[in-house]
Amino acid sequence: MAALAPNTPKDLILAQLLFGGLIFVGLFMKFLSGFMPVGSSIGEANITVWCYTIILFSLLGLIIIQIDPNDSKTLTQLSQIPFTVYILAVIVLWIIILNLSYTKPINQGTIPPTYSFWNKWSTIFIGIITILVLLQMYAKISKDNTKTWGVEYSTTIEFLNKEQNTINVYLGFVLFLNVLITGIQTTILANFRVDG
Repeated sequence: MAALAPNTPKDLILAQLLFGGLIFVGLFMKFLSGFMPVGSSIGEANITVWCYTIILFSLLGLIIIQIDPNDSKTLTQLSQIPFTVYILAVIVLWIIILNLSYTKPINQGTIPPTYSFWNKWSTIFIGIITILVLLQMYAKISKDNTKTWGVEYSTTIEFLNKEQNTINVYLGFVLFLNVLITGIQTTILANFRVDG
């Protein structure tokens, strides 16, 4: 059986852009779901589950493409992926489970309007986190390849590598806010529903 060829840095970046694009497609569809009438046949919860499943699939894809199939140290490779990808995947899974658990009240609109407010902010923060994570992963892959790729990439890579600590601080802050927002959404759905 022939060994699989390792991913080149350019292939990884193209795959990251593909999965990043899928994440933004899911987020865009989620934003569009806010314009649907309450009580429609599809329902906001159903759309959220579908959109966030696309996002979760893309995040898992971002993790899988980082693994070299020829290297036996899979756990070491997984530990080199930015922790923010894992945390974001957990938040997205949490939101999917939340929408599956409370599908009927969300679709019927028997929840307080504050839920929609926090839901929109959560979606915005997931978009911000995705941009920062993709920049972080791009910098990590590109760090050692500026000589191979040429001068046009070097200034961007140099900037991203210098600003790695700043990106981590912003990511940590936005992730923390998103965890709080998702906790608020959970509390609203668990305690403040209106039976209808």
